[in-house]
Amino acid sequence: AGLRALDARLAGGFRRLTVRCQHDRPRRAILVTIMRILLVEDDSSVRRLSKELLTRLGYSVTEAASGRAGLALGSDDTRHFDLALCDVILGDMSGPAVAEALSALRPSIRVLYMSGYTDEAIVRTGVLDEGKPFLQKPFTPLQLAKKIREVLDEPVAAAVRQKAIELGMIPLRDDGLRKAAAGMTRRLCWKALNRAAACPKC
Repeated sequence: AGLRALDARLAGGFRRLTVRCQHDRPRRAILVTIMRILLVEDDSSVRRLSKELLTRLGYSVTEAASGRAGLALGSDDTRHFDLALCDVILGDMSGPAVAEALSALRPSIRVLYMSGYTDEAIVRTGVLDEGKPFLQKPFTPLQLAKKIREVLDEPVAAAVRQKAIELGMIPLRDDGLRKAAAGMTRRLCWKALNRAAACPKC
């Protein structure tokens, strides 16, 4: 079976995937949740570029020009965020302080820090704890895409790691876990698409 056409559009907080099989069967649609990102960055040019890149990658992006603005958005019960992309050093408060407050409000939110300083320099100053997800500016679209996917996939990777331990298997390296998580996500998406495009002739 093959998908002859595939298009996507935003619809009420979801990505609506519409498919047509190779035998021209009527289109069927499924809804897939869009990952929502809270972008907290006080530099307008960096914020504008980051939002453009994230939007092109298929994420729904909400901007905050300061730490307090980010917290105000994060405390809004009508909004949902899967990840906060937060500058380490903001004009009104530190990125880690924003992340800590957001995590208290939304325990499931993932956080990715970014800064023009290296992660070693940031850790040495005591602003950011060692081992926190970090992306150094300037970054390429590929670096941004890879790092965000890595942070979002971490809960799945953790589940894979725990299952491996329970089964007495040798734990995989972190990069192996991330690949397993990403592969699992891709397989689930394609299974859903193939079911949506099911055709008796295919």
